[in-house]
Amino acid sequence: MNSYFYKQQKCILCGSANIFNIKGYESNHLVKCKKCDLIFVSRIPTNEELLNYYNNYAQTEEVYFSEITKRRYLVLLDEFQSYRKTNRILDIGCGKGYFLEIAKENGWEVYGTDISFSNAKNGLRRGINIINSELKNEMFVDSFFDVITSFEVIEHINNPQKEIGLIKKYLRKGGLFYCTTPNINSLARFWLKNSYSVFVYPEHLSFYSRKTLKRLLLDNKFISKGIQTTGFSLARMKSSKIINNKDISGVSSIDERTRSLFEKNLFLRGFKNFLNGILNITGTGITIKGYFIKS
Repeated sequence: MNSYFYKQQKCILCGSANIFNIKGYESNHLVKCKKCDLIFVSRIPTNEELLNYYNNYAQTEEVYFSEITKRRYLVLLDEFQSYRKTNRILDIGCGKGYFLEIAKENGWEVYGTDISFSNAKNGLRRGINIINSELKNEMFVDSFFDVITSFEVIEHINNPQKEIGLIKKYLRKGGLFYCTTPNINSLARFWLKNSYSVFVYPEHLSFYSRKTLKRLLLDNKFISKGIQTTGFSLARMKSSKIINNKDISGVSSIDERTRSLFEKNLFLRGFKNFLNGILNITGTGITIKGYFIKS
């Protein structure tokens, strides 16, 4: 077996060649840009690696889709309401299309993309328009969508400037791009270091902070409406890369059930809101949530 692999020679965000290996994270091929501070994977996955990984991932993934998740989707859709002009919404990397299913029930004309054939097939069977592909040029008419969403997808991309350029192309002027991504500055990462479950090659290739995510969008002439870092994950705080690789659905289920417990208890819900406020102020929440407007 050939152990040689290609490496990124420049920062995938700003293009600087001034990048260095991060001590203690060598096994995950992590490097950091001295100019813009982006942390990303230097190793470039082959198409074969990606296809093998995601085909296996789609076969083993089991998402715990709770009532709390549905309610959170409805809250998001309420936030999107003021951007509703063409009535079209796109979810990039939409998985089986659960978010789009809720959006469709609320009158949106929905579109999704996903590189898993089984996910696309599953969605189409339920009446969700999912294209089995990554986001590509000439996939849609320019300025076609009111809202484009990207839930935990941007970290899978090793050419983020191209991805955001396509999002800008397909989003109408004044439209909203909403994205979430793991926060590289989260408490979980500082606690687990190199064993943090988010570090999974070739699935995750770039890791953002509020600063680097904002730079990516501002580089592409978006206006930042707000960036939050909230949430904590008991499963991820306890888990290692071994657990992550072997039982992805287990981690998801634990977190969903924890959220359910907090939502049902008034005291715990208040504590959660207080904690989220602290995590947002300090920039150490487990997830970054970004709202960006096309100028």
